[in-house]
Amino acid sequence: MTSVVFVWFHYILNSVYFISVQGELQQALLSLGEFQSAIDELMSWVDKTLTLINQPPSIYSDPKTTDIELKNIKVCRRKQIFAFIFQSKHYLKV
Repeated sequence: MTSVVFVWFHYILNSVYFISVQGELQQALLSLGEFQSAIDELMSWVDKTLTLINQPPSIYSDPKTTDIELKNIKVCRRKQIFAFIFQSKHYLKV
């Protein structure tokens, strides 16, 4: 229980520290007159990121390439399954 209290206390101290650092940064930017431009840049970056995330990825491929890729995925899965089975047998013998 004491470790939980310690972790919670540590979390609160770090939160207070980061809030004070954030306030100092905002004051420094405000004194330089750059706060609004920093917010504008951040908002433009967020808008660009959202448009990239919301766009479906464009995939250009022919059926032959897709078939080859699917077969490669199946081979990789089989290898992973066999490796897992081998490791399980190895650990069961010990």
